[in-house]
Order: sequence, then structure tokens, then C-alpha cells
Amino acid sequence: MNFRETLGRHLLAIEQRDLEALAATLADPLILIMADGKLKRSKAEFVEAHRGWFAMKNWTLQAKPVEIYEGASLGVAVLHLDYREDDKRSES
Repeated sequence: MNFRETLGRHLLAIEQRDLEALAATLADPLILIMADGKLKRSKAEFVEAHRGWFAMKNWTLQAKPVEIYEGASLGVAVLHLDYREDDKRSES
């Protein structure tokens, strides 16, 4: 599977809130810098950080590629993300 295919599966897993499919797109070790500045350094930490978020049903995330580069040993994607979270009181 090439970088673009893996990226597509990664984004679909987020859209579908599928932790298992998300984990299948990750390398281990990895580095993720969270919005609060905390680091996640393993696939297990990455997945655990997403567990609660995936359990929430009041958000959507649309990702549109701006630029994608794929070399022999490096892939880079710049995405335009549109994250929306509804008022939590409207959850049923």
C-alpha cells in the first residue's frame, strides 16, 4: 500500500470512528504532538488518545488535500481540515 492509499484509509477510519482501522494505518513508534502540546510516542498511545474522541457522536471532520508529496522513504500531506462539534446538550 502506498502513502496516498494509507492516508485515504487513515482519514476514512477517522470519519467512521473505527479505531482498529485507524491503528492499521500507523507505524510504531510514531510521534504525535497533541493540541495541548503533549507527546504520544507509540501506536498504543495514539489509539488510546483517540478512544474517547471516537466515542463522541457530536463531531464531524472533513479533510481536503492541499498538497501531497510521496518520495521513496517519506510521505507528507498538507490537509485543509474542517472540524465541527455540535453542542453536547443536543446529544441523545
